Amino acid sequence: MKLRTLPDAAAAGSTPAPHPWVALAGPPPSSATGVAGQAAPVGLRAALQARCPALTARELDVCERLLRGWTYDGIAADLGLGLATVKTYRARAFDRLGLHFKSELFAAFLPAH
Repeated sequence: MKLRTLPDAAAAGSTPAPHPWVALAGPPPSSATGVAGQAAPVGLRAALQARCPALTARELDVCERLLRGWTYDGIAADLGLGLATVKTYRARAFDRLGLHFKSELFAAFLPAH
């Protein structure tokens, strides 16, 4: 079986198009904006850590991205993990935080409008 290769973007003189999930998910959590360019709450990671210091770095990564509106697929692509692994980190974090649903995460850490 012969594998097809994609044309080299540098050879074509253009920059490669971003992955579709990047456009949907917005910039990485280290930036100051959230989904669709809206101002994101500052200190989500610190708030998560303050509520449960036992959260691991990956659990914090997943919860922070969920709070910023990222999809599970987008989180997996951004962190270089499988979808099942992202859901495992979410489940462990929710267990440590005493949560059962994403809506509870949003209610606990995002301001009401």
